Amino acid sequence: LARREMAEANVQHLGTDDHYEVFQECKKCSAKWYTIGLNLGIPYHILDTIKHDCPNGGDQCMSNMLTKWLQKVDEKCVRDWRSLCQALCDVDKSTADRIAEKHHVTDYII
Repeated sequence: LARREMAEANVQHLGTDDHYEVFQECKKCSAKWYTIGLNLGIPYHILDTIKHDCPNGGDQCMSNMLTKWLQKVDEKCVRDWRSLCQALCDVDKSTADRIAEKHHVTDYII
């Protein structure tokens, strides 16, 4: 328990100022932005609005989805590198692993 509390104390919470870095880290997964958004806990109606506003999908949808996540669109969504790695894990595990290593994230596979 003490180990987990220490790990949680070292969590870097993310905000809108981190958008560029977060986007660059997971840009290669842009084709799966909708699934990643669901995994991050973003409500369907918000993802559907993004999809409607960006009919070509890809990077723009990913960027808009990450903006919504970082803006705390849903207070239940946790905004940190661990949550991002968890959301990416079933979409692109190698990207999740790379981000986890770079940002010192442990225990993100659920």
